[in-house]
Amino acid sequence: MESAKQSALASITSAVFILLAVGALIGTWNMSGTIPTLVYYGIQVLSASWFYVATTVICGVVAMSIGSSWTTAGTIGVGLVGISSMLGVSPAIAAGAVISGAYLGDKLSPLSETTILTAQMVKADLMTHIKAQAWTSIPAFISGAVIFTILGVVRAPERDAVPTTVELASLDQVFNITPLNLLPLALLIILSVRKVPPRWH
Repeated sequence: MESAKQSALASITSAVFILLAVGALIGTWNMSGTIPTLVYYGIQVLSASWFYVATTVICGVVAMSIGSSWTTAGTIGVGLVGISSMLGVSPAIAAGAVISGAYLGDKLSPLSETTILTAQMVKADLMTHIKAQAWTSIPAFISGAVIFTILGVVRAPERDAVPTTVELASLDQVFNITPLNLLPLALLIILSVRKVPPRWH
């Protein structure tokens, strides 16, 4: 029994350390301004007619960047649902768009704790596991994006622009918003494309 426990713990040790590193990465990106910069630029391109699909895409990009659906939904997602109320569009549909985007990143990001842990437990290559999940995750995401696009066009919004000038100014005061903050995201994408093992990300 002791030998079995040692073997089981040894099989997930690397995954546990990766999970700790991912948590530290998310906190670092929040404090350094990478995630706020994504929010800052993303909100500026939103319009009421395309709000739902834009929300899906923004949450998908952020979740792919940090590998956490819950963090995405609990930070950017909450803000986007709040903005939907200002626009006069449905907060319920906006919440659905947030979840649709967030779970795409949860399944396909090389930083996703569930994706890493599953690959470690079944002793599969991480990129092979991600490719296998893409067969179901990407069609589901595209289907949801099409539906949200139709809903955004059919349901006439009350306003044509997101009234977030004050919010964006406050965000810019708290963080030093600059495109340079997106360099960690660019580095992550490059490492992922080059199939560098996640322990080096």
